Amino acid sequence: MSKIYILPDRISNRIAAGEVVERPASVVKELVENSIDAGADDIEIKIIGQGKKLIQISDNGTGMDHDDAIISLERHSTSKIKKAEDLDSISTLGFRGEALASIASVSRFTLTTRTEGDSAATIVEVTGGKLLNVSKGARQQGTTIRVEDLFFNTPARLKFLKSDSVELRWIIKYLTRYAIAHPEIRFNVFSSSQHIIQTPPIKTVFERIYHLLGSEQAGIFLPFESERQNIKVFGYCSHTGHQKANRDGLFYFINKRSVDDKIISHAVLSAYENLIPKGKYPSIFLFLEIPFDKVDVNVHPTKTEVRFDNPSYIHDIIVEAINAALIKNSPVIKINSPDTEVKTQFEDKPNHVDKLKKGSFSNYLKEGTAPTSERKNTRTTPSHMEKHDDLYTEQKLEKSGQIQPLHETNIEKIESPGTKAETASPSKTEALPDLHTREYNIVGQYNDSFILIEMDDDLYIIDQHVAHERIRYNELKAGLENEDIESQQLLIPVTLELSPEENQVMEVISVELSNAGIDVESFGPRAWRVLSVPTGVVGDTESMIREIIETTGEFTKKKNNKSLTLRIRDEVITSLSCQGAIKKNMPLTYDQIEWLVDTLFQTDEPYRCPHGRPVIIKINQKEILTKFGRK
Repeated sequence: MSKIYILPDRISNRIAAGEVVERPASVVKELVENSIDAGADDIEIKIIGQGKKLIQISDNGTGMDHDDAIISLERHSTSKIKKAEDLDSISTLGFRGEALASIASVSRFTLTTRTEGDSAATIVEVTGGKLLNVSKGARQQGTTIRVEDLFFNTPARLKFLKSDSVELRWIIKYLTRYAIAHPEIRFNVFSSSQHIIQTPPIKTVFERIYHLLGSEQAGIFLPFESERQNIKVFGYCSHTGHQKANRDGLFYFINKRSVDDKIISHAVLSAYENLIPKGKYPSIFLFLEIPFDKVDVNVHPTKTEVRFDNPSYIHDIIVEAINAALIKNSPVIKINSPDTEVKTQFEDKPNHVDKLKKGSFSNYLKEGTAPTSERKNTRTTPSHMEKHDDLYTEQKLEKSGQIQPLHETNIEKIESPGTKAETASPSKTEALPDLHTREYNIVGQYNDSFILIEMDDDLYIIDQHVAHERIRYNELKAGLENEDIESQQLLIPVTLELSPEENQVMEVISVELSNAGIDVESFGPRAWRVLSVPTGVVGDTESMIREIIETTGEFTKKKNNKSLTLRIRDEVITSLSCQGAIKKNMPLTYDQIEWLVDTLFQTDEPYRCPHGRPVIIKINQKEILTKFGRK
């Protein structure tokens, strides 16, 4: 008896659906592409239950007649290609003819369509891939497709979908990209009667970016353009002062098709290499116009990956175009003298000690003095600076290739539960010194950014910004756990206009923001007002909120659970601790340095900041003696 047989269409269609229809957003993508290919300039999308209950897409495209409507639901039926050679020069977004059959096989599917010459519309009803009914109805020219109860007959697929907010974000992601690539099309997107995206038809891509992202965000972009041998690259890239913690700001389009391409991505990041910090990403809207026979879009079921005829050539054009824009608009950089002095003289040496007051360092900065916390073992005073003034005044700190962050020389690297960065843990062979009760001498402040102290004949360099970050993080975390975070009302509320994707993140994290002392309220479609921030937080409130949205965005893509809530909460207070911390290039008084070091040494993690960066660098006495030829 034969072991090999041909699968029935209903089974093969459901297998194909597993490749084409990964989630509700996949359905939206395929159907919107069909609407664009049909010449529509007005597309309306309605979403209920984040696409699991209903996805309805209506357009004013060419529509289909009775016969085409029926045959369009057969697998591999398409109007886009007719012969094998057509695959070598694909000019449409869709072409395989798998989408409608695959979607209909895993949903309750209704197609209503009418061409200009038809007297009535054709209505086709399919459930789970089985044709139920074909009838006539009323409709203007174009097509409406209703997809209800998606994955009702494939419960395993339904089970592995993410949370409702995550699935909606995926839908918004695809729709935002097609709205940007096609500014001439009107997009109206509703979710449970709420307007998510409403874009009128406009002429230019930049106008569409401005409309979707808002004036503030649109202002960070620089135009770029280059053309060689019928290949044109153009778009808008962020200036080097704008950086993101993830790749969410990278938008790539090839012949108006949204893609995720490694060649393009590598070229973009190469153009920004050494211009922005490692681990940070720019924002960019990159459009590539290339002859259809020079790119193969038939390499992945979802059509989001491509293969170029000459990838290195494409790579070079992109790097060249972006570099030209960045160089043309690069800011003037002031280079300071390398002979920066180490400050060791303090006019206001301490003669009074106060008790540490929680969360009030910003006030100390304004007053010019900071109190010192009580310690069990009082450290020695900086008398050595008076006795050996000739040694310490105006000394230069030489660069040493052997100087390493303390957590790299003495500890193993582990992953912190609160950050993706590599962080530190005590080594099994050499334990870190317990700083809670250690005696030390303050040497001074270097470059208005680093604090120098002497301890056990070794020199320690403390980054004042990340040190204060650690202190503020601990305070905010304790306040959050005790529900005791003080807030300060803003005199003028800060209004933010968010992109559709950012707005969805804000919906998820608004409660945690409130718990952390940031009161926000919805203020119209995709607009929010910030009413208050935690006491001691200073600076650009809008940038702070956008950074929090960016850093927490990745975690909101997962299913809601307790650990996710804790992770979001941790990211919020991590961002807040950075915003409220003292900055580099800020001169500190002796009292302020004393307060900062004492308080840092009382924290549970004095060697690393909440982001995982080192706080303290140790220069061993042996290294110093070796450098001076004394050992």
